Amino acid sequence: MTEEENLKIVQTIVQNYEEGKALTPSEEYLAKDIEWIVSGSIDDPLTGRYVGIEQVEQLFAIFNHIVDGGRHETKEYIVQGDKVVVCGEERIQFKNNGRNVQSSFVYVITLREGKIVQWRVIYGYP
Repeated sequence: MTEEENLKIVQTIVQNYEEGKALTPSEEYLAKDIEWIVSGSIDDPLTGRYVGIEQVEQLFAIFNHIVDGGRHETKEYIVQGDKVVVCGEERIQFKNNGRNVQSSFVYVITLREGKIVQWRVIYGYP
C-alpha cells in the first residue's frame, strides 16, 4: 500500500470516530492479530495491551461503558511508509462521576497490506 492509501484508512477511522459514526473501528481495517496498546496512567481502566479483534472489541466496550461523551480533535497526521502518526486533543466525560478530563494524544499506527497491525495510544495530561 502507498503512504496515501495508509493515510486514507487511518483518516476514515478517526473521522468516523470524531463524527460519532463509529466508536469502534470496522473489522475491515483490522488485522486478525492486531495489537492495540493504550499507554496511560496506572489507574486508567483502559491502559494495557489488547491482542486480536476480540480483545480490541472488549476494549471499546469498556470505553463505551465508562465514557459518556466528549470531543476528539485531530491536529496533525504524519505519514512515513507503513506508519501513520495522529496528534490531537480530546476531552471526555466519565459516566460514573461526570468528571471531565482533557488530554493530548498521539496514535502511532502501523499498517500491513491495508490492515492495521498495531495501534499505539499515548496520552499526555496537562
